[in-house]
Amino acid sequence: MDTREYFPDFEETLRALGDSIRRSIWTSAPAIVNKDSDGSTVQLQLAMNGHTWDKDGKVSSVKYPLVDSVIPKFIGGGRGDTKAGDTKKDTSLVITHPIKKGDEMHVEFGVHGYDNWFEQGGVQDPIDYKRHELSHGYCSPQIRSKPNAIPNINTDEMHIRSGHGNHTMAIHPANGMIHKSMDPNDQANKDVKDPYNKAVNYYTHTLHPSNGVTSAMSVTGEGTGNKVVHLDNVTHSDGYVRQVSNNKHYTAHHPQKGIKSSVDKDSHVIDVRSQSHPDGPGIFHNTSASHNIVAALAHNITAPQTNVNGNHNVTQNQSVTKNLNVGKVLTSAFADLGPTNFSGGFSTGALEVAADADGGLVQATMGLSVTGGAAVDVLSVAGGASVEGPLVAGGGLIASSGAAIEGGLSATGGAMLDIMNTNGFTVAALNAAYPPASSIGMRAYVTDADSATFFATLAGGGSHIVPAFCTGAAWVIA
Repeated sequence: MDTREYFPDFEETLRALGDSIRRSIWTSAPAIVNKDSDGSTVQLQLAMNGHTWDKDGKVSSVKYPLVDSVIPKFIGGGRGDTKAGDTKKDTSLVITHPIKKGDEMHVEFGVHGYDNWFEQGGVQDPIDYKRHELSHGYCSPQIRSKPNAIPNINTDEMHIRSGHGNHTMAIHPANGMIHKSMDPNDQANKDVKDPYNKAVNYYTHTLHPSNGVTSAMSVTGEGTGNKVVHLDNVTHSDGYVRQVSNNKHYTAHHPQKGIKSSVDKDSHVIDVRSQSHPDGPGIFHNTSASHNIVAALAHNITAPQTNVNGNHNVTQNQSVTKNLNVGKVLTSAFADLGPTNFSGGFSTGALEVAADADGGLVQATMGLSVTGGAAVDVLSVAGGASVEGPLVAGGGLIASSGAAIEGGLSATGGAMLDIMNTNGFTVAALNAAYPPASSIGMRAYVTDADSATFFATLAGGGSHIVPAFCTGAAWVIA
């Protein structure tokens, strides 16, 4: 009982009565969740004690009873006039979060009981006519006590984040949206002061109005302590770019510039340029190491000119329809070549063919070495050719200096030679090595002819050195 009621002062009695009425009206209060909630209703313990007075006017502090069936508030909207209970057609948008025991809440008490509305939705009559009762509560996580205050609130960005700050969705008025998630092993996880900015190992996704879309992973460099960033970036100017180790390795895809891949910061580059590329279309390969192409199927190159400055090793078929310039060595198990230029040093150096070569014009300015035989349409040799196996030139043989062929030469399309060196024989040795019946069309020279008369049948025993030609019936002087 209020002690003021003992005094015979009517005005004071009215004030005491008013205070008593106000004490029975509940408006709002801080509260603590008493147990985990499924999000439909919450059980709360008011975070402020009540007071009682005994008959002597002594005041005592007591806990209020638990408040059950408090409705939690979640930010959301857009459900419209969807029929009550029809969750399949619910088009609303909401932001939800877990509600756990110990969470701090702000609870408000409504003017009427909401039980009928809560159960049925729509517009309903109140279940009773009590006002501002403890049973009329709505709660939201809008307040925190000082010991539980949210740390590191950013003063420039809006954040949706974990309480610690190691997982954050940020919106900045100028820099766009940034999603950032820290590696759980990062030392900044132990730093409650500013983990968001101090993290070394983290993952980010950025939507920037000028810099486009970027997804990145930042890690500590091995043994250096420096940051090494791997990222994907999409912009209007650069297209799609994927970088590894601070741009040490990257791949770029651009609608006008084409595709470019680089290893070790441009020491190895493949550049596929589109028709609209500023420097013109084509495929460009720049590497500091030897260039190897290993293909399961035929390897086709169609270009006005193909330049290879290092060793070019082909283990399968290679088809070249335009000029091929090789600065060093071309080796192949089977080379299918069109008009082909070799401008570097060869022989132990020019064209090395392990089995067969078949193609069009083959030009070697510094020598041609064929270890297993070659079949070409036209063979042009400016600096000499050394051929250990048989050489077949279907379209002709052109040699401006000379050709040394151990296994035989066949040029079905004609041979144009500045100088041709053939082996010398005695008449007897020539007939024994190359019987006339199987050697038609061959040429050589003999060192012991008994006559120098043109087209006379060769006979030995003399001292004349004359050219020899096989008619198929005999070797003659011609």
